[in-house]
Amino acid sequence: MSFTGRKDHATKLFLEAAEKMKSESADANIFPVAGADDEQANCFFKVAPIFARYGGSDDCAQKVDWVVRAHQNNDKTVHFALAFNMMLDHLLIKGNDMDRAISAICKETSGLCEEVRAATKKGWDARTKANISDDGWDYDLVKYGNDLSTEIYNAKKGKDPNLPETYSKIMALTCAFPQSYFCALKIVGDTIETIGSPSDNNDFKVS
Repeated sequence: MSFTGRKDHATKLFLEAAEKMKSESADANIFPVAGADDEQANCFFKVAPIFARYGGSDDCAQKVDWVVRAHQNNDKTVHFALAFNMMLDHLLIKGNDMDRAISAICKETSGLCEEVRAATKKGWDARTKANISDDGWDYDLVKYGNDLSTEIYNAKKGKDPNLPETYSKIMALTCAFPQSYFCALKIVGDTIETIGSPSDNNDFKVS
């Protein structure tokens, strides 16, 4: 029996494209062509099981690319997923600390687009700066997300004057980039702070 629960936007687009291709040809190769042109955080959930199985292998990044494109055939989405995979590789396989992992991602020019590198630097710099203050970096994350959403809202309202103002706040809580990536940085950073650096904790590494 097929899944009858709620399908997200990317899944709906994927299924529509896949069904159309299969109706046109029984031998249609739907992967990755049927993957949705979607820029959302679904990609991060795909990285974890792939890394758990193939982390440390030479083709782990390629497998992440394949799996993400099967559902979300979008370059930016793939690049964010690859950045997350690269972060895990530095932390869990190479035993580097978070600062070195972030630095490596920011310097990676062959496999990651400038937007991903910039988001990595901005997200981590904001967290580092916030750690010095008493406010906590969560405030900076929320503020940046709200400011970004307001900019998007104002741009869209120019095209649609009837757009409700609540749309701006809703967008700040969505799975879009770069907000979702900042959340991923926060989760990994908080984990490192809680259990220590992988370089100091052999139990934390993937064997």
